[in-house]
Amino acid sequence: MQNRKLGTILLYICIIGNANGATCTGATYYDNTKEICMDCPPGFDADTTDGKTDISQCKIICHDGTYLTESSEYELLDYILFDNRYTTQSPDDNRHHIFDTKVYLTGNDTLRAIFKPFSSHRMGIVGQYYANPSFQLYNTYFRYGNQLSGHSISLNTVHDVSLGAGGLIIDGQLAQEFNYTDFTHTKSCLIGTIDTWDSEYYGEIYKVYIYSNNKLAHMFIPANRTKDNTIGFYNPISGTFLTNIGDSPVTGGTAAPFYECKPVGAGYWAPETTISYGESGIRYKCPNGMTTIGYGTGANEEGDCGHTLNIGKHTLYLRNTEKTTPSLKVRFNGQTFYGNAIMRHLPEHIHIKTDKAVYSIYDDSDLIQ
Repeated sequence: MQNRKLGTILLYICIIGNANGATCTGATYYDNTKEICMDCPPGFDADTTDGKTDISQCKIICHDGTYLTESSEYELLDYILFDNRYTTQSPDDNRHHIFDTKVYLTGNDTLRAIFKPFSSHRMGIVGQYYANPSFQLYNTYFRYGNQLSGHSISLNTVHDVSLGAGGLIIDGQLAQEFNYTDFTHTKSCLIGTIDTWDSEYYGEIYKVYIYSNNKLAHMFIPANRTKDNTIGFYNPISGTFLTNIGDSPVTGGTAAPFYECKPVGAGYWAPETTISYGESGIRYKCPNGMTTIGYGTGANEEGDCGHTLNIGKHTLYLRNTEKTTPSLKVRFNGQTFYGNAIMRHLPEHIHIKTDKAVYSIYDDSDLIQ
C-alpha cells in the first residue's frame, strides 16, 4: 500500500514538471527558455489553476499584517553550474563543486532534481553511493536501494527526474517501477556528486527536492547570500543555506529577487493580499504619532492605528475605531481610542470590574475565540 501511494505522488510531481506540449498543472508555469514546466518561486503557490504560461501568473498570499518585500539576505539564481570533471590525471581531482544536504535518505524518501547535463561521463548528479543500499541520480543509470535502472537521458536538455519507491520518472514518464525497500543511509545526500571522489557531474542544477513520506521536507534552491556574495543552495523550509565543500569557486545563473511576506512593522498595516510574481507589495503607514503592533490581526486595517497604553506590566495597543461593545475608551489629544473588551477572564490581561461584570481588555494582536 505504501508503495502505491508513493508511486501516485511521484507521478503527479513529475507531470507538473513536464512540458512536452502538455499543460503545466498546479503551481507551475511553462519556462520557454528551459522548455519545461517549472515550479513557481518559493511561496508563490496560491494559484493552482492549470495552464500558466509565465512566471508572472504565479501568486502568493501575504496574510494579515504582512507585506511582500525583497529578502535582504538572499537573491535567487537560475541555476548553479557544476564542473567536477578531472583537470589533471589524478583520480582525486574532481572535488570542485559539492554540496552536502546533511539529509540521510531512507526508503520512504523521494529524491527529485531539475538539471541540465552537458556530459554523459560518470555523471553522478544527486544522491549517495557509498551508503549501502544506494540512492542516486546518475546520468546513465539510477539506483533506489539495491534496485537499478539503466535508463539514460539526453544531454544539453533540462530534465525533471524523480526517484523513490514509486519508481523512476523522467520528464513525466514512468521509466521503471521499484519495490519499496526499508533502509536508512549512513551517509548524507550530496548535490553535484553521489560521493566525494568518484563522479564527475558537469552541468547545471536548477532545484533539488526531497520528499519524506509523501510530503515535501527539503527544497534546495540556487541562491546568492548577499552579505558575503556566496553562492549556494537555500532551503526555504528550514531556513538553512548550503555552501560548497569542494575546492573551486562556484558560479551561478541570472539573479532575481527572493520575495517573501514579512511583518509590516510597528506603525504600519496591511490587509491580507494576493500578489502576482513581479508585483510590488504594499504596506500602509499610520497617521503621524500613531502606531500598530506591527504584525498579524493587530495590523491588518487602518482602524488598528492608535497608541499604546501601559498599565503595570501590561501594554495594550489601542485602536482609533471601536470594535467591541462595550470597550475601553481612552481620550488622548482630543481623540478617543479603544481597547477591546470581553466578558470573560483572560489570564495575563488587564481586567476592569463594573457593577455588572468583569471584563478582560485585549487588543487585536490576541486571538480571541
